[in-house]
Amino acid sequence: MEPKLTRRAFLSLGMVVAAGGCASPAREVLVYPHPLLRTPADPVDRFGQPLEGLARALLATVAVRTANGLAAPQIGVPARVIAARSDTGVRVMVNPEIAWQEGRFPSRETCLSLPGRGWFTVERAKRVRVVFRDPGGARRAVLAAGRDAAVLQHEIDHLDGRLLLDRA
Repeated sequence: MEPKLTRRAFLSLGMVVAAGGCASPAREVLVYPHPLLRTPADPVDRFGQPLEGLARALLATVAVRTANGLAAPQIGVPARVIAARSDTGVRVMVNPEIAWQEGRFPSRETCLSLPGRGWFTVERAKRVRVVFRDPGGARRAVLAAGRDAAVLQHEIDHLDGRLLLDRA
């Protein structure tokens, strides 16, 4: 019997196990001033195989870069898709929108697209409710607070063509 690679082994190789035993490699992250980082992303209206491939690429890149989140435009895809880490794991969100927010707090953040620029302190909502679709097209919603809320707001900013530089 041939040994199987564990999920951890795939992640250490810059890959993520995908449905059906396929793997998707991590992608290079675009760096400011790349123009795509300032361009609002297009809404996703088709679900299926290409979107699943994008979701796998986002998950792989988040894992390899040990990032809290990543938006599709950061890997060169102008689509409204993000991957965001929370206490419960990493979730892919399609067409995420902030439906509700409450409170404010200073959030200390950095960005993969701004290497070498250090940390920024920006004001974020303390609590948010984000509505989105999962990669299969099902409608979902999530309530997030504190760091998790800041991650979602940061990644949604990327979908709108905004960077930390605009909020600092």
